[in-house]
This record gives sequence, structure tokens and C-alpha cells, in this order.
Amino acid sequence: MSKLKFLCLLTLVAPLIGCNNKSSGIIDVASYVDTSGHSDCSDKIQELINNNPNRTLYFRDGTYLLDHQILTPGDPTKSVDLQLSNYAILKASDNYQVKRGGVLEKWQDEYLYMVSLGGLDRINEVTIPGSVYSLTGGIIDGSGKAAGIEIAGGRETRVQNVSMKGVEIGLRIAPGVNGGGSSDADIQDMSIICNDSATSYGLKLEGSDNSATNIRIGHVTHGVLSSGGTNILKNVHPLHNGDCKKYNYDESVGFEISSFTELSNCYSDNFRIGYQFNNTSAFLTDCIAWWFGPAGAQGDEYAISSIGGELSKEFNATINNFVVGVKEIDKDVPRINPQIMIGAPTGGDGTIHNIRARNRELIHDIKKDGGTYIPRENYILAKYYEENIGSY
Repeated sequence: MSKLKFLCLLTLVAPLIGCNNKSSGIIDVASYVDTSGHSDCSDKIQELINNNPNRTLYFRDGTYLLDHQILTPGDPTKSVDLQLSNYAILKASDNYQVKRGGVLEKWQDEYLYMVSLGGLDRINEVTIPGSVYSLTGGIIDGSGKAAGIEIAGGRETRVQNVSMKGVEIGLRIAPGVNGGGSSDADIQDMSIICNDSATSYGLKLEGSDNSATNIRIGHVTHGVLSSGGTNILKNVHPLHNGDCKKYNYDESVGFEISSFTELSNCYSDNFRIGYQFNNTSAFLTDCIAWWFGPAGAQGDEYAISSIGGELSKEFNATINNFVVGVKEIDKDVPRINPQIMIGAPTGGDGTIHNIRARNRELIHDIKKDGGTYIPRENYILAKYYEENIGSY
């Protein structure tokens, strides 16, 4: 066997070397660009994407500097698969343009994501081979300002085993192309570290019918926004870092749900509002809201809230097996306002079952009366207090 054929065979089994022979189906990106992080790679990477339909582009360890976003096709006949080694870094340069100019299309938001999957040739097609494409592995470094990854088009797109650092927004799933907004994306096994800005988001699920599994988010003001509907979140753990005043604590929300979403084993960690439901139904099972340093908050803190803690017309979430509490050492720290764990209106068909509370004295169903907060009879929590609330 010739040396060239041997290398190509090895590359097909484990793409560690990179073989640019067309028959291998794998393009070694490092053979074409500078991986030292000193010069822009975005134009050349885009050229490789455009010229190699239905190929895998493999990024070896190194730093791939981007002056602008790279886009992959949603058309299955043109799609590519991006595979990054564990220490391959896509890094936003000092010249990176963070936001779009001009008029936005309906599916776009204001940010130019470093990687826009399906951003070219947005097509609704799942029957043709090539419709299921992915980004796997590596590090997305937003340099403290850029948005990370966008699933802009196509359906059944996958993003997995990715680490993000210093991003304004970690991952956004745009509304799907099929007219109903269905994007059917699957994201899993990710670490997302944002930039602590007031407008930072870990995940934005604006499309519907997506799944997000095993994701940890840190240094973020808004953990997860689910507005597309019929999204499934499992083992998602956003964390608000740092002190209240410096890191936008009073604007912070762990999970904001604006359309039907199922959540299981999710953990809102130290956000002023743990789970906020914007007049929509949702289903939570085995979830947690916890605070480790709530001192300094200017507003009341809620584990379960409707419209940012304000009493709205209806509460329609179903919540089962919910754990809530404050770290024991912090529970007596003086606060400007009392710690209110539950805020919900009287209307709607929502239910809360089996709350396990570490700090029972901090759990109330409330109304504001002359500037004070008092328990209110017949409110949603009061219906289950004696029967279902235990100690933790």
C-alpha cells in the first residue's frame, strides 16, 4: 500500500492528520490557513466551505482568527460538516464586526454570529442526504464581544462538545424555514461562558422543536430564553457570577419561558428570577432554584415568577418536585427587600407540587399592600403549602 493511500485510510478512521485528497472526504483546514492567531482566516475558511460541498472540514489544534462571520449552507447538496479538535480555537479578532447593519430579515437578529450554520441557502429539507449537518468540538472565543454560534437554517442541525469563552450570546436557534418556525436542532454537551454584559444570553431558542441537553452556562445575565415553543431542556445549568451591582443582578433571569417548554433536571443558580413564565404554559420536573450570595439585590428574588415578578393575569405552568433555597450562611444577610421565593397570580390552571425548601420562612405567595409583602390566601402556593411543602 502506498504511503498516500495509508494516510488517507488513517484519516477516515480518526481524522487527526488531515488528507486533502478528494476521495477522503475530509479537508484539513490547517493546510490552507495560518493557525497562529496572527492573521485573518475567515475568507479562506469561507472559500473552503463554498468549494467543498458534502465534505468534512477538520480544524487541527491552533487559533483560527476571524475578522468576520463564516456561514455554512442549509441546502443539503451544499452542506458541510465542521469538526474541531479539542484545542482548535475560532477567535474573534479586534476588527470583528459584532452587529449587523441595515434592515433585518425576519429570521435574523442584530448580531453577526461567528459561525452561522445554515446561514447560506436557507432551505426546509430533511429527505435529501446532507440535510443533517453539524459543528462538533473546539473552542469559540468571542473575545469578550462577539456572539458565538447561530443555527440559522436547515433542520435537524447538531452542535455538540463545544466550549465557548467571552461571548455576548452563546448559541441562538433562529425560527425554522418551514413557515411554522420548526428548526428541530439538537445541542448537547456544551460549556458556555459569556461576557457578563447586561444583554448577554447563554441560549436563545427562537425556533421550535429543539432539544438542549447537558449544558452549563456562566458569567451571564440571561441564562436561557425559550420563545419558539415545544422546546425540551434537560440538565441545563446557568449561573449568575459575581456581585449584584457589578454584574446586572437585578436584571438577571435564569430561564425565561415565552412559549411551551419542557424542562427537567434544570438548575437556576443565583439569578434574581429563577424561572419566569410570560403568560405561557410549561412543564418543569425535578428542577432547582438556588442562591449563594443574594445580598445587595435591589428587587425581590423569585424562584418561580410570572412576568418578572409582577402579578399578571394567569399562571399556567405545571411544576413537580421543585427544590428551592438560599445557602445557609447567606440567609440572614440584610436585604433591601424581603426574599420572596414564589410570585404567581391567582388566575390560570398552573399547579405546584412537592416543593422542597431549605428556607421555609422565605417562601410566600404575595401581593403588595402599602409597600409591604404579605401571604395572600387562596393563592397558588397557599393551596399546596400545608400538604406539599417539606423541609430540605
